[in-house]
Amino acid sequence: MRISHSKLEEVRQDPKKYKKSLEGESGFQGRPGRYRYWQFATRKYHYEGIESAEKHLVKLFRNFAVNSKSDRLLEDHISYLHQYVNDFIELGNEVIKVGDKINLEINYNNFLGGEVQRLDFSIDGGYEVYLMIKEDYIWESELRFPLIQHYYAKELGCGYEDISVGVYCFSRGEHVIEKYTEEEIKKALKEVDYISNIIK
Repeated sequence: MRISHSKLEEVRQDPKKYKKSLEGESGFQGRPGRYRYWQFATRKYHYEGIESAEKHLVKLFRNFAVNSKSDRLLEDHISYLHQYVNDFIELGNEVIKVGDKINLEINYNNFLGGEVQRLDFSIDGGYEVYLMIKEDYIWESELRFPLIQHYYAKELGCGYEDISVGVYCFSRGEHVIEKYTEEEIKKALKEVDYISNIIK
């Protein structure tokens, strides 16, 4: 079974309930919302620059009804795009990958997957991995973050101390970073192994 890292806290709360809920899923997904389109535009920025990113966002927003409210929301999201770019520039990092896919085996034929917004080389040395969150909350306690740090340490062939993981918070307009200890990562691996055994 493939578990999206964004769903891991839901699984963590009640693994048996989550497994049962999958039986009734249709797999149907509706059209992306404005926040998701904004994420697509941030990726466009890293590949082609801010002008292309703005044009891409305008094009994507044509999927919504055209009215004064929609126009205001487009202007807001262009502003949020510039906020993201400014905060990224302030970091001074070099982007290695955008929209990377992770695939971490968690035993019992289960895998942790999903998208990662960016993998950067830090100006201070080492690597920084960023996810996107829409609203601010205490994300540091989520199980997925030390696991993602573990995944990239393996992928890049470096120590845990060389990897930091964090988020870009849409509502705050800033990047926030954390680094987990080896002990915290081992604890997370043990917990996800226990969860994986339940839902196998």
